Amino acid sequence: IIPSGRIDRVARAMFAEFPNPTLPGRDFGYVNNWLSGFKSAQDINQWGSKIDHALSSNQKVMGEFLWWRNSSDTGSKWRGAISEGAISRWGQYVARFSHDLILRPNLINHLTLGFNRWRTDTFPEGGIGWPAELGFKGVPQTGAGSTFPQLIIGGLGNVYARGAQGYSANNTYSFDDGLTWIKGKHTFKTGFSYIKLQENGANIAGQSGKLNFTAGYTGLPGAFYNDDCSPGSLSCTGMGAASFLLGGVSSATQSLYGGVAAERMCQYAAYFQEEFKVSSK
Repeated sequence: IIPSGRIDRVARAMFAEFPNPTLPGRDFGYVNNWLSGFKSAQDINQWGSKIDHALSSNQKVMGEFLWWRNSSDTGSKWRGAISEGAISRWGQYVARFSHDLILRPNLINHLTLGFNRWRTDTFPEGGIGWPAELGFKGVPQTGAGSTFPQLIIGGLGNVYARGAQGYSANNTYSFDDGLTWIKGKHTFKTGFSYIKLQENGANIAGQSGKLNFTAGYTGLPGAFYNDDCSPGSLSCTGMGAASFLLGGVSSATQSLYGGVAAERMCQYAAYFQEEFKVSSK
């Protein structure tokens, strides 16, 4: 029995986000006392368009655009702030333009310009701004990374509030030009290719900290104890939930981010090819 005056103020605010038991009478409300169900939803929207046009007898152009958006919401056995669910949004955009120029009946140039974009955003179901709400200092209070602190409570067998937060954006630009010349038994092909890759991204989960509460903090002194034991086991004299209410953190980690990833890369390629037909066969 913990006197109310000894319950840690931050733990009290965190504990208010835990659901009340829905199956009372089992192991004095410590384990196997909550029945839940949740749904996951996925919504996909995709369309595309293409245009072919002959500018003249020796010039043709083609344009193409594809659009794809996917929304995926995953639930959790816990609701609200301590949920491990995530809200994910990602999309892809593909654009192409090509130009065929017939300089002579045996001399043809083909040009292609391309652009691909892929963007993914992941957001915790519980939202952000929780450290300021809980009075939990020393971590981002609001904005990016201010999720509910992740909790591992010995004996309860779950990790609470582990919803991820982050994004990834990738761009690919491409340029390809090829020239084909047919002369007698010979076919000559030459071309140049250029690709530029861009990638930005950040996984900003963990800035609010990951807190571990074990039974050892409230256990009796001795040579042996089990940090993650549950009530009723012979080696357990403490309780992880009691350690949590007292604010007795056994261990903690925090992720710090000085910047987001911003990778850039370019590729160049050129080729020359000759095909020679010895005979009609």
